[in-house]
Amino acid sequence: IILFVDAAQLSEIVVTGYGSQTKANLTGSVGVVAARELEARPITSASQSLQGQVSGVWINQGSGEPGQDGAQIRIRGIGTLNDANPLILVDGIEAPFDNIDPNDIESITVLKDAASAAIYGSRAANGVVLVTTKRGRKNSKPVFNYNGYVGSTSVLNQPDYIWDTNLFMTLRNEADVNSGGQPLYPANIVQKYSNGPNTNWYDEIFRTGPIQQHSLSVRGGGENTNFNISVGFLDQDAVVKLTDGSQRYNARLNLDTRVNEKFGFGGSFYLSRQESNLDNIGQDGGVLARATRLGPNFPAYDSQGRLADRARDLDAIELSTPNILAEVQALNRVLRDDRFLGSFYAEYKPINGLTIRGTVAANYQGDFDDYFNRRYETYDWETGDLGLIWLENRQLTNFYGNRLNITSWLQATYEKSFGQHNFKVIAGANQESSNYKFFEASRLEIPSNSLPALSTGNPETSTNNGGETEWALRSFFGRLNYDFSNKYLFEFNIRRDGSSRFGPNNRWSVFPSFSAGWVLSQEDFFNVSWIDFMKVRASWGQLGNQNICLLYTSPS
Repeated sequence: IILFVDAAQLSEIVVTGYGSQTKANLTGSVGVVAARELEARPITSASQSLQGQVSGVWINQGSGEPGQDGAQIRIRGIGTLNDANPLILVDGIEAPFDNIDPNDIESITVLKDAASAAIYGSRAANGVVLVTTKRGRKNSKPVFNYNGYVGSTSVLNQPDYIWDTNLFMTLRNEADVNSGGQPLYPANIVQKYSNGPNTNWYDEIFRTGPIQQHSLSVRGGGENTNFNISVGFLDQDAVVKLTDGSQRYNARLNLDTRVNEKFGFGGSFYLSRQESNLDNIGQDGGVLARATRLGPNFPAYDSQGRLADRARDLDAIELSTPNILAEVQALNRVLRDDRFLGSFYAEYKPINGLTIRGTVAANYQGDFDDYFNRRYETYDWETGDLGLIWLENRQLTNFYGNRLNITSWLQATYEKSFGQHNFKVIAGANQESSNYKFFEASRLEIPSNSLPALSTGNPETSTNNGGETEWALRSFFGRLNYDFSNKYLFEFNIRRDGSSRFGPNNRWSVFPSFSAGWVLSQEDFFNVSWIDFMKVRASWGQLGNQNICLLYTSPS
């Protein structure tokens, strides 16, 4: 077996904070996931794309619910208390990772150590994830690309539970006796149910959920203008029966224009809407755990096709846990998430090697959620009499949340080479502000399951709540890169942050970092045939955390 160095990979341009470098010249700990690796597998949320792709990055998908299946990201463990999430930047703008269509992503860069992340200062204590979306290419014909798949999701591994009624009751009685108690089920009850029913509640509640995702894009460019336009659609059905699932619609426009050799401008604009209709069973571990609280001793439906309840002779014996199918329909949540991410930049090159770039961006997030506790009746499966009524008093809660982040930054980048000495300097300033408002209202005694409107409820049961938070961050940052003959590498980063989340005496802080590298494989004395590229690097840096309780709150 002969291994060859991938020269293209070493010369690959890697996006770093406020700039880019060749991969071979990096002196910090940086991981990269390219578009070709993202396209190799079907994923519904962008955070799943990091699973198993970058060393030191831990990904945990805590839920399989459609629209709620984003993964938790931890970079080199937990760096801070309370909030250990990394900073996510999409084309330089802080934004939710999972609202981005994975098909729009060109690359993902993970800044893992303090040396590489220090240029983001007080927001980088848990690492930084830089998402770069696809853009057009100069002088290239329009290329249309369609990417889609159709599949299904299902529950593969289920707990080994006893769904034989006779065995269930016998073992329960045995457990009671072994623990010093009395048997729960009398002998006549055990005898009555010796032949069933034997209801497997997992089979009753779970199904195979179809899923489809489609993305259509056109990408190209002329002499002066490049563009990338895309639209996407995701439809994912839930694996829990009697719920709908989630749909996402999204559109993107990335545009870059050169007016002349010195001046250019462009922007990125992204819109998405996600709508989900799911159950709202949160207690006791959710649907799966609630189903295990039911014995197999009554069916899901009675002989008339109505939701069944246990027979009356079990009422005084077992807990009054409702038919899980009634619970799923009674506890309902409908979620609508609207997202807009937009940025505009202008770039000027006054002299050779110097680029001045200004960017203004907005990130809007609107959440419109309805939580409806509906009334569902169940019936004694033997007699047909009315049994347990689940949520007899209907309740509707409307929630509205609105978040707007405004970001602007101005930076200057200067590159210069003198013989084998190569310099790159970045200096800039950043201003960011965030405002979040929410309001919720609730009423009881909604007259019908088919009238989920607050105005139909009893005004005397009305409750409401609301609040507002805001914060701002002002920053100054800089970076110096130097290399000699692509062998001896040095990088210095510094950022000074002033955050409104801290008091006047602790508002400002400085976050520096140093890193250096030595490309041994470029030395004349290095003559190891089985090593094509070898670099030694060392780094030191300081990071901060501003994600504490907000200074300004005004609940009402």
